[in-house]
Amino acid sequence: MNDIIRENIGSNQPITITYFVPDREKTGGTYVSYSGVVKRIDEYERTIIMTDKRIIPIEQISDIESEFFNRIRREE
Repeated sequence: MNDIIRENIGSNQPITITYFVPDREKTGGTYVSYSGVVKRIDEYERTIIMTDKRIIPIEQISDIESEFFNRIRREE
């Protein structure tokens, strides 16, 4: 999936990423869904940087959805 995202950076394809945000006060956290456009993938920091500068740690991602991915799956 990261390869598909990487190959389409700059095409302004919106995606929705669901990821875990740990609670800073106690054990646990919450899952957040965020929609936007990927600006770049930072392999060193292992993060996805969105065009609005939101940074999402790759290890915390549980799901990625996009109409673009759905089109690719239908073509296969």
